[in-house]
Amino acid sequence: MKAPPLLSAGLLLLMAGHTAVAGAPSLGAYHIVSAKHPLSAGEQLALKLAPAPPAGTYVYWRNATSNGSSPGSEFALHAVYTAPFIIPSGAPPAEIRVDLSGRDTGRIGVLETVDLVPSRLPGTEGCLGPGQAFSATSGNISGPDYISWLHSVVVHMSDPEYPKVALARGLTDRLVTRALLCKTGRVLAAYYQTTYDDEMRPIAHDQLFVDAATALVSTRTFEPIQRDGVALAGWAHVSVIFEP
Repeated sequence: MKAPPLLSAGLLLLMAGHTAVAGAPSLGAYHIVSAKHPLSAGEQLALKLAPAPPAGTYVYWRNATSNGSSPGSEFALHAVYTAPFIIPSGAPPAEIRVDLSGRDTGRIGVLETVDLVPSRLPGTEGCLGPGQAFSATSGNISGPDYISWLHSVVVHMSDPEYPKVALARGLTDRLVTRALLCKTGRVLAAYYQTTYDDEMRPIAHDQLFVDAATALVSTRTFEPIQRDGVALAGWAHVSVIFEP
């Protein structure tokens, strides 16, 4: 009998606002590379900058339409854009910007737009707590954003899926997912969260584990996040450990 993957939850992900580098958007020598296609509600789009900026350059990704005050409006090193969870008819294209600042690059900004398809991520009804709303520019929530979620309890477990190929090869891994918990503790959306080594290089993971971890967390129900006794929706880091 093989042990199932282990779940543990950490702090609520709070992405504080930062000051973006000044400068009007300009394509210049750089451009944003993406598999550009219209996005449906909650769909993710991986992004990168080309050519790669020189070492020592400050690179900062954000939603150009955001004022930078809400969690998730900046994604910095984790250059993955998530479409809003609710996209109404007539919604304007999403605007994604990357700002660069460095000795060899100066101060420039590059802008990209992505069309959005009117749609709604299933399960959005009843997900939010008092004073919370879904963002119109990204897959995020706004409202009370100062909650520190120090612990969690998994209150519902489903049978995990350990990748059979990985199991046969005796592979192990530990991944971190980013999960949006509704006020009921149900997971509305879960994504793989890129992690970095001490030299800020992305840590590579087998795609089998990435897919299995995301699917696993998506089926869990957690103890609701509460502030002053009131249940709220919020982001959490959830670790998934695969051990044969």
